[in-house]
Amino acid sequence: MARSRGSRPGRAVSGGLLAAAATVVGVLGAGHLVLLYASPTLSPDDDLAKRLAVSVVPLSDATNVLRLWVGFNVSHSLGALVFALTFGYLALAHDELLFDSPYLLVIGAAYLLTMLLTSVRYWFNVPSIGLALSTVLYLAGAVLGATGLA
Repeated sequence: MARSRGSRPGRAVSGGLLAAAATVVGVLGAGHLVLLYASPTLSPDDDLAKRLAVSVVPLSDATNVLRLWVGFNVSHSLGALVFALTFGYLALAHDELLFDSPYLLVIGAAYLLTMLLTSVRYWFNVPSIGLALSTVLYLAGAVLGATGLA
């Protein structure tokens, strides 16, 4: 595992926790994208799809609700993948930068907590459980790494 220059050896544990948190989010994001395109799981049934395809939103008649549905799902998946790749990379290759930046640590925590609350409120159990696990791993790693405890 690559370590950044000046990295504290004890940060391997905290970096590993953050990398694990990022991996969970990455798996959720990739799984979401696969389910969108490779299975009917995230697709509306045929009758609803037909209605959505002719439904427009007041914002623009250049698209329809079905296209918006697909676009929102794709961008949602990509956001999770970007989080996973960015924070996983920082945790493993540039832990000094990550753990010495309250800004980055707060942004990561805010993203996960917001996604967790959104999941609990609007989605189903699998993403909620995954995001809860990821949030716990992230917060434990962030606290240990920022305080120098690990």
